[in-house]
Amino acid sequence: MKEPREEALTEAEQAVADYVLRWAKSYELVRAVPGRRLFRVITPYDEEQYYTLVTEPEPRLIFHEPVYFTVTVHAAKGECRAGHKVGNRWEFAWCTPAGMCGSAYHAMYPALHGLMLTSGHYEGPAAEETLVSCPDDGWLTFRIERHRWTPEMWEDDKRGQ
Repeated sequence: MKEPREEALTEAEQAVADYVLRWAKSYELVRAVPGRRLFRVITPYDEEQYYTLVTEPEPRLIFHEPVYFTVTVHAAKGECRAGHKVGNRWEFAWCTPAGMCGSAYHAMYPALHGLMLTSGHYEGPAAEETLVSCPDDGWLTFRIERHRWTPEMWEDDKRGQ
C-alpha cells in the first residue's frame, strides 16, 4: 500500500476540526488523501476513535463506527415475501441497509446492538458472528458477522465519503 500524501489543513478544515472535536482530550491528523483526512481522536476516557474530515462540498467530520456488519441470508425454508434469497448480502455500520426487510432488521437489531456494544470499544466479550431467524415464522436465517474497523482500511472505506 502506498503512503498517502500529507496535506496541511485549510483554515476552514481546521475550524471544523477544532469546533467538532473540542470535547476530545487530543486529536491528530494521521492520513490524508485528496478530499479526505483521517483523524485519530483520544476521548476524555482515553479511548481511541477515528473521524474522517470530508472536504467537499464543505468540510464536515464523519465518525467511524468501531465495527461494521455483514448480514447474509444463510438458509431459507420457503419463499420470502420481501424476495430475499440465500446468498443475499448487506454490509453496513450504523443505518438500516437499503433493500433489507424492515421486519427482518427489527428481529436482528438486538443481536446487532449486542455485537456492537461488546466490540472491544465498549466492555465485554462477544462472538464475531451469530444467526438470527426471520420473524415471519423463521422462513429465513440470517448470518450476522461483525468486522472491526481499522485505520488501515480507511483508503478503501467508502462509508466515510
